[in-house]
Amino acid sequence: MSSGGVHSDAYVAMRRRLQHSLENQLSWVPVWFGDRISEHMLSQLRAQLPLLVTLGALSDDEAAAWRARVARVEHAWRASEDDIFDDAVKLAAAEILEKRFNVFAQSEPGTTEALGELHAALRPLRALRLISKDEDARWSERIHAAISEKRPERPEHPDRPYRAANLQQVVACPSQRAEGVRLTCLELYSDCTILRWHRVLSHEQAGDALNAQREARDDQAAAEVGRRFAAAFELTDDVGTSYAAAGEPRAQTGRWQSIDTECGYPLWGASPFVPAIPQQARRLEARHADDWFTIDLR
Repeated sequence: MSSGGVHSDAYVAMRRRLQHSLENQLSWVPVWFGDRISEHMLSQLRAQLPLLVTLGALSDDEAAAWRARVARVEHAWRASEDDIFDDAVKLAAAEILEKRFNVFAQSEPGTTEALGELHAALRPLRALRLISKDEDARWSERIHAAISEKRPERPEHPDRPYRAANLQQVVACPSQRAEGVRLTCLELYSDCTILRWHRVLSHEQAGDALNAQREARDDQAAAEVGRRFAAAFELTDDVGTSYAAAGEPRAQTGRWQSIDTECGYPLWGASPFVPAIPQQARRLEARHADDWFTIDLR
């Protein structure tokens, strides 16, 4: 891949990306301590090293150093939790979880801040093995039960202010991505407009989504995960049309069980709006958080 002691810029950039990829994979193993996913991730890491040596991306010494790091992480993973923390520390950790759970249980339905703080406490405690697999399962059961109690009843056939039966045009959106969000296309119907989008969650958001995904015990609960992380938009156009969101954004998560080191945690969805875009409109702008996307309609 290179000759002598001089390496090309492309080679140096490749090495930097490789180092980042390996570091990222290894960093996620502790998040899944006590779970079979940890073993799968460690096996994948080991399997990559001989190939990378063969390709010249890693030297023998570098591969040996990575194998040693993987072995140390695996040793920590398989170590008995009783050898690390005493009962007083475990009791303090349980009290923290209990307090955060009570705050979540008393929070308003539809709010996510308290649930996020509860998951934020659970993640490091799993990684440090301050809670056992059985305790982790019991916490998941409690959280799932609390979420089910808070979930509002949904009508089987909710009324919609549109039918989206007559598709008139599909407009490709620009390739701009902001804060992980990219618009893919705009579907123009005779009675509504549907904005389709793709979102890649940040690692912090992805950790919350994975935890929520693990606790989803049915299709409705899994759908709630998508709704929770759906991208919300506002629409305006150059002729002053007033658009209203026609229901919640519909999002799909793919029910991922881990975070891809290259792609992160993606989800995709659709946001319907009424009314239909008027024929005289030439430009549409979609706002997500503080970012604006401009779509040329002609």
